[in-house]
Amino acid sequence: MSNAVEKKSNAVARNYIDEFRKAWQNGIDGLSQAAQVYVDAIDADSDISKQLQDEFSDLPQGVWGQLEQLGRKMIHPKLLMGCGGRHATKIKKMPYSVQNRIFAGDTFPLLTKDNDTLMIDVRNATDEQVEQLFDRDHIRTLTEQKVLRVSETSNSTKSNGGADIAEPERLPYIIKENRVIFRRDVTLTKQDVRNILAQM
Repeated sequence: MSNAVEKKSNAVARNYIDEFRKAWQNGIDGLSQAAQVYVDAIDADSDISKQLQDEFSDLPQGVWGQLEQLGRKMIHPKLLMGCGGRHATKIKKMPYSVQNRIFAGDTFPLLTKDNDTLMIDVRNATDEQVEQLFDRDHIRTLTEQKVLRVSETSNSTKSNGGADIAEPERLPYIIKENRVIFRRDVTLTKQDVRNILAQM
């Protein structure tokens, strides 16, 4: 393919991309405006809600609650379009300003196991990273993440009865009151026998 044809192809693609971006943004803006009209209407007269739902009966019942949340700036419009992915439920619990940052592509600091800091985009994060990063209603600071790590390690050790702490190796015998008690079948060398006798 010649450079002229390739440039023309790229220009055509760029036009479609720009046109799509504009239409997409218009859709988001239109959805936000409709949600704001809905909130204004129900704030003016709560009975209007039923009239709107009857007039637009083709919309699923669950959409109306989401439209109210959107109109009150509780959820970002992209969440209604499924843009939150598998972390949408957690993103919905964040303040609207944090949702804006997430959908703007902002990155957030994540504390690694080596105590390094990794900047991550929540939309591409693993479930474990999101669990560490998200508290109920905010993004955890690095200090909060460190405290969480220490707490989880402490709880894990307690719940395992200290199983995370390595136990010393148990000998196959016990020396008690000048007697040797064997715990299992054992083969001893001369040196092992000398060590046992020395301990008695």
